[in-house]
Amino acid sequence: MLKNGSISDDYTSLKIDKRIKIAYAEPQILIRKGICGLINTFIDCQVILEANKWEDLINGIRDLSESPSLCILNTLMLGMNIKDAILFIRNEWPKIKILILADDESIFLRRLVLNAGAAGYLQKNCSVNDLYSGIQSIYATGSLRFLEMKNQNYTFINQYQKTIPELTSNEIDLLRYACSDLSYTQIADMMGTTMHSVDWYRNSLFKKLNVKSRSSLVMFAIQMGLATPNIVNITSS
Repeated sequence: MLKNGSISDDYTSLKIDKRIKIAYAEPQILIRKGICGLINTFIDCQVILEANKWEDLINGIRDLSESPSLCILNTLMLGMNIKDAILFIRNEWPKIKILILADDESIFLRRLVLNAGAAGYLQKNCSVNDLYSGIQSIYATGSLRFLEMKNQNYTFINQYQKTIPELTSNEIDLLRYACSDLSYTQIADMMGTTMHSVDWYRNSLFKKLNVKSRSSLVMFAIQMGLATPNIVNITSS
């Protein structure tokens, strides 16, 4: 329910005694400010922490007198890949639920984050009602399954799970960065690793995907919704 209007009549009689405290991590400052502003219009929600990179998010949560009930994360976490970020939060603060708000739909990323322990996965182009209902569902039940079942064709996903190779979070990160104009040396810096490791991830991808060039990796990444050609711009804030 909005402060200045109703999203759903389901919450018109709700008596607010405690707003849902939310931390939001998003590297794109304009998107972060816009979504945080939107969430703060929900009468029973409050963004208590904004962060554009992993270090700021973790330090911010530690500095809070009361931990948030929900963390909303972009799949591009600056300073940590999304799988490791989810695992860290779930281990450090088991009561914090995690909602992934992704730039694009991806079978890979959806499966990766849900298996890592995220409570739900939404795209940024979802409706205001779905975002609000998703936050409410995760807070109340710890799950966003009803929205996923409503909005996604799970028969399609399950059919393709058997043919999609199992990729590590580092391999997925490399696929996404490969869609930029960054050199492999720059990609290693962005991933916080060495060129030797990037070479290893790349060769592993070549073998798993049966390809031999970076352009083939880019084509695969875009086709599967893992990235867009201008990913390098996503990391600026």
